[in-house]
Amino acid sequence: MTPNPYAAPAGAPTPKPNRTPLIIAGVVAALCCLCGVPAAFVGWAAALPESGVRAGNQLDSKTKKTIEKKAKLADGEEVVVFYDTTIAVDASECAVITNHRVIYWKGDEVTDVPLDDVVNFTHEEVPLTGDVFTITDTRGKVMRVEVAPFNDGALFKDALERGTGKKSGRDAAPLDEPEEPPAAPPADSNRRHPKRHE
Repeated sequence: MTPNPYAAPAGAPTPKPNRTPLIIAGVVAALCCLCGVPAAFVGWAAALPESGVRAGNQLDSKTKKTIEKKAKLADGEEVVVFYDTTIAVDASECAVITNHRVIYWKGDEVTDVPLDDVVNFTHEEVPLTGDVFTITDTRGKVMRVEVAPFNDGALFKDALERGTGKKSGRDAAPLDEPEEPPAAPPADSNRRHPKRHE
C-alpha cells in the first residue's frame, strides 16, 4: 500500500509560553519586600515621637502634660530627664528624674522615690537589654529602670548621680566625699635592732 501523498501536514510546534511578565512581576515583588518593607518601617519610625532619654528642655508640650498628669509634679519640681520605655513611644511606661524624685509609671501604677531617700543604685550594661538601673531607698524599696541599647542610658545615669550625689554601685561613696587614702602599714614591732658595739 502506497502512502497518501495528500496526508495532512504535521502540526506546527506549540509556541513556548512567554514567561517574561512573570519574571518581571517576581523581581518587582522581591524588590518591594527587600526595599519597600524596610522603607515603610523607616517611614513609620520617623513618624513616631522622639525616643531615648531626653533632657527636660527637649520635651514637647504633649509629653510635659503627660508627665504633669501621671507624676503630679509639686511646685518648683522640674524634669531633669525623661525616658519612654515603649517601642511605640505611647507614654504608657516611662521613667522620669526630676530635681526632687525618681518617678516610674506603667499604665496607671505610679511609683516614686525621693532623691534624698536613695541609699544607693546600681548600673549594669546588659547585652540586648541595655542599661539596667536598680535604685534602693531608705525603706528598702527597689525601683528598676531599663534603658534600651542606643537610647542614651549614660544621660540617665549622669542625672541619677547628680541628683542623688552618689556614684553607681552598692558600696560607692557619695560624689562629694573624697576617697580616703590607703592606711599606712602598721609598724613592725618585731624589727631587729642593730647590735650595739661595746
